[in-house]
Order: sequence, then structure tokens, then C-alpha cells
Amino acid sequence: MGEALRYYFDEHMRSALARGLRARGVFVLTTQEAGRAHQGIHDDDQLAYAAAQGLVMVTSDRHYIRLAHDQQPHAGVVLLQQELSIGEYIEYLELLALTTSPESMRNTLVYCKWR
Repeated sequence: MGEALRYYFDEHMRSALARGLRARGVFVLTTQEAGRAHQGIHDDDQLAYAAAQGLVMVTSDRHYIRLAHDQQPHAGVVLLQQELSIGEYIEYLELLALTTSPESMRNTLVYCKWR
């Protein structure tokens, strides 16, 4: 299929989720690893950073609904709003990364619908 999606995790995303995805070969960069966590960096700046790196923003912050629409171009936003286990989120994000091209994800907001 080509290149898989690569993710940028918002600061409130669980580290276990990043570890689980990496164990399956999925690229994840967290805001903590990027040195951008707990500094009061605005969501629009986080999305711009992710876009500059070619990374899909993964968040449960509903502010990104508006940003995904208004702040383009970006590499995509995945909004995790369902109550799922870490394992279910890992499965969902791995499948999305492996079946969705970076090109088709550009400027797109995806709501996690799983089960």
C-alpha cells in the first residue's frame, strides 16, 4: 500500500497506547518526547507542528473538531471519543495506520468508531 500513517499524540494520551503501537511497528511521537507537553502550547500550534512533521494528530480533545476544519493544511486528526480499552485503541489505530494512506488522510477528521 505504501507509506503507513505516523501519529503525533496530544499530551493527554496514555503512554501505554504509544508503547503498544510501537510494539506493533507503528510510528508514534508524543508531545512529551517532542518537548511540547505541559507548556501551555495552544492546540492550533500543536496541530501545525504535527502537520510540519507529516504526523496525524491523535487526541480526545474536542477542540480539534473545529481546528481540523479551519486550520488546513494538516496531516489529519483522529478523535478518540469512545470509551475503549488500551488494547482496543491500539487495534483501531494500528488498523487505521496500515489501511489509510497519508494522502487520503490529509485535511481529514476521523472519529473513532470501533466495536
